[in-house]
Amino acid sequence: MRWLLVFLTACFVQPYGQPAVYQQQAGDPSQQQATRANALAAELASADRLAARDDARAVRAYRAVVVRADRLLAEAPRPDIADPVREMRERALRGVEASRYRYQRSHDDAPPPDVADDAPPDEAPAPSPPPAPSSSPPPPPSAPSRPAKKVKLAYYAAATFASGSCSFGDCLKDGWTTRTADGDVESRCSFGDCSKDGWTSRHPDGSESTTSCSFGDCFKDGWTTRHPDGTESSTSCSFGDCMKDGWTTRHPDGTESSTSCNFGDCTKDGWTTRLPSGSEISCSCNFGDCLKDGASCN
Repeated sequence: MRWLLVFLTACFVQPYGQPAVYQQQAGDPSQQQATRANALAAELASADRLAARDDARAVRAYRAVVVRADRLLAEAPRPDIADPVREMRERALRGVEASRYRYQRSHDDAPPPDVADDAPPDEAPAPSPPPAPSSSPPPPPSAPSRPAKKVKLAYYAAATFASGSCSFGDCLKDGWTTRTADGDVESRCSFGDCSKDGWTSRHPDGSESTTSCSFGDCFKDGWTTRHPDGTESSTSCSFGDCMKDGWTTRHPDGTESSTSCNFGDCTKDGWTTRLPSGSEISCSCNFGDCLKDGASCN
């Protein structure tokens, strides 16, 4: 009987100093790396969204993706994790270059500044402290400095090529001036070529809208205009030829205006734009040459 007890004890009692078979094992590194790769994909998507409205912040966000991808790849993850991470890293590098290029084109070749007041993409900004209680009543809201209707008209003028009289007889090279009810909007070509590098429009109040060509060809691929209040107007060419088939402009409020070329030639016969309200703006080329003499719109 004694030997039987010894045998049973040896079979069922765990020797001292050795881990029990039911002890939870350490976490799988591959699982953690896969989770980090998924987070990296979400961060890259966030950087892509930033690139549509703020190139300076997009450069910083894309750089953060590159740094995190390098750290993850340094751990030699499995190929099914490493390959997508390398692809995301390459996309982020291309995003850095594209956003930096757009920023420099619209800021006279100045490099994008460091956005020091921005929190990193994976961190939330610290909440601001609540305002101190005050016995005095809050001040009344200030009235807007300019009517919204006039602002929209100036923004429309800034986003429309050659919508006025050409400067020095060459809208493509030197820009144009558009008269509005609120004053003149002066548009000047970037780097001397509006069709390739876009233009900058100065509003009567001194603020500016900046237009950049899509893929370096405004009249084929359209353009995007960034307004002083941070909103955008995006224009796409109909059938890939704005000067023949017209264009469609999506305004900051989500509405659209459609433009058609008169007699299939905007550069000679002008164009007609139907606004979201249903009203129309007709522009005719001065002396039959919009690129040289500009257009008169009513």
